[in-house]
Amino acid sequence: MRSAVIILSFFSSLAFSAPTILPRQNPSINDISTAASAWAADTSIVSQFLSSAGSLSGTTLTTSAQNALAHELDELTQKAVLDAEFGPGGPMANELVIGANNTLVTDGTFDVVVAGLRDLVNNGERMGADEVEAVVLGINVGRCARVLPAIDIYLGTASQLLGSGITLVANRPNNCPTTS
Repeated sequence: MRSAVIILSFFSSLAFSAPTILPRQNPSINDISTAASAWAADTSIVSQFLSSAGSLSGTTLTTSAQNALAHELDELTQKAVLDAEFGPGGPMANELVIGANNTLVTDGTFDVVVAGLRDLVNNGERMGADEVEAVVLGINVGRCARVLPAIDIYLGTASQLLGSGITLVANRPNNCPTTS
């Protein structure tokens, strides 16, 4: 009987120490404002890196690429907040945002940017200027044409809700490929 009490006591302590799973909460206006501003800032940092990456080399390149990658990945945190409001099942589900999510996630365009930045982090120190430019071009082809316009939709939708009269947009690198 004593062992049953010890086992019951053990399982009772597990039940009290288990993490509490809270239901998904809708983001506040402040959460949405913070997420949109942070996403715009993260995007700007990545764009600044892509604008200058061709002139960088060695550890300066890889360190700068690591910083850009960290900001690119942080964009997912901000996206999640806006998805909770404007994505499928959100209280203000928006078809344009859902389409933008498809561009970023389903179509894999966001992953291409991450893969290119990871390539520069992992191999940039050994790359020549032409190789760096090729990776940057590979990132910018999809990022400029598809990723940044999709982010603009998220930021514009958030800006519209916030009603400040200022519409946030994703900052572009100065080396976006031109389309004819």
